[in-house]
Amino acid sequence: ADGLAQIPTALGAPGGYGDLVARFFGGAFTARLEGGFRLSRDIGIELLVHYTSLVSQTEISAATVETFAGQAIPGLTEVRLSGLLHGVGGELAWSLEPIDGLFIRLALGFTYFASGSMTISVPQAMRDATPLVHQAESEMTTMITRYGVVPTGGLSLGWHIE
Repeated sequence: ADGLAQIPTALGAPGGYGDLVARFFGGAFTARLEGGFRLSRDIGIELLVHYTSLVSQTEISAATVETFAGQAIPGLTEVRLSGLLHGVGGELAWSLEPIDGLFIRLALGFTYFASGSMTISVPQAMRDATPLVHQAESEMTTMITRYGVVPTGGLSLGWHIE
């Protein structure tokens, strides 16, 4: 999560965005549906595409929310942020079978979080009193979908059962 927090900063996001990414991705649950094909059984090159769903809940400070709202929100303290992200991506992998049944697979890819929603848990009275809470939720969602490109890499070792 700390490594992912550097991506928005590197892509030109304003300050505070990296902290949100680190907190949000730090305790996230991820589910992935993946499909692909191998170009040839002998060559070992694979192309895959995937859909990824990421769900997270974390505590964030009032200062973080106020950064995204663009101004102070009276009465706001530590709050819970809940989010759901939907991503798509791909992977290029290469595998080899050094001995019969044993495989080694190296993969590089990415996930792009194309849509999602963020919800800040605050009392309904606060939500009704100011549009700033909704504005902060909207800005957080926009930030994740604007800068939400996550590089992936993998090394697998396994055994084919036939």
